[in-house]
This record gives sequence, structure tokens and C-alpha cells, in this order.
Amino acid sequence: MEGQKPTQPIIYVLEAGECKVERKFVTSLYHPFNKGEIVQQKVGWVTLCNIGPGTIIGEEILLQENGEEVYEYRVTVN
Repeated sequence: MEGQKPTQPIIYVLEAGECKVERKFVTSLYHPFNKGEIVQQKVGWVTLCNIGPGTIIGEEILLQENGEEVYEYRVTVN
């Protein structure tokens, strides 16, 4: 899940089935007279791709250069 900090990063190899990779986006509606005040906020997910058998999932955490382990995407299994 996006934003989580894993304790032990893991790589998975998808043998069968399908996974959906998504990225979170946030839409904010600001107060017209007070730009610092958020009146309404909606969170949604955009599907980046669907992946199938033979795909490696999870390497994103292992490849982060700054050493800060935080997931940037959400992967769901179908």
C-alpha cells in the first residue's frame, strides 16, 4: 500500500493471475477567501498498469537511492 514503511522489503514473482498497480491522487478544493483552508478533499486511485505471470513485484523499495523505504504505489491481486 502506498505510504507504508515496510520492515522487511520483499520481492514477489507473480506465477499466476493478475495484479493491478495504482497510484494515489488527492484533489483539494480550497476556500475562495482563505487559500490555506481546504473545504473538501477527495482521494482516488489511477490504474497505471495490469501485470501478469512472470512479473517481479516489490523491487521499488530495494532501488530507492536515499535509503528511505516508502512505497509509492499500491498493488492489488485479482
